[in-house]
Amino acid sequence: AAATAAAAGFLGIGLDELAALFTHGAVHAPSAGLVAALAASAWAADRYSNRGRVVASVGRGVDAFAGVDVRREALAESAAFVVGYVLG
Repeated sequence: AAATAAAAGFLGIGLDELAALFTHGAVHAPSAGLVAALAASAWAADRYSNRGRVVASVGRGVDAFAGVDVRREALAESAAFVVGYVLG
């Protein structure tokens, strides 16, 4: 408990925010400091225990959604053109 309090104080996270996360208190969204601390600790755990496999997998997933696949875009455009042409 003392280590958690010390870590929370070091990261600028109020103990009331930590307690509200576990007791469904009045805090509706976690603070930016809490999100950053959790993200940094998750990254560190993945980096040193899983050799970065989770972060690499998430990165590939984001690239699949955010990246532009020219071939797939061209197929979708040509299919839409053919459907529009056939239907009039």
